[in-house]
Amino acid sequence: MPARTDELTMREIGERRIEASKAKKKILSLTLPGLIFADGGDIVDLSLPRFGLEGRFSVGEACVRYGDRSQTTLELIKE
Repeated sequence: MPARTDELTMREIGERRIEASKAKKKILSLTLPGLIFADGGDIVDLSLPRFGLEGRFSVGEACVRYGDRSQTTLELIKE
């Protein structure tokens, strides 16, 4: 979690992760350089065979950070 994440957001993310775990869904947090605009519920086809990650994921949360080193963090849930 980013250091600037407020307590309520951390709690909500934690609750979502617990619920997903109960449903035996896989969750992946992926941070990428640059700006990727995605919303919760969007579908992402991911192919990173080098890391053993492939498949279709839904976006649970997206966080975009602007600045000199813009980056996007996506919380993905395996479909």
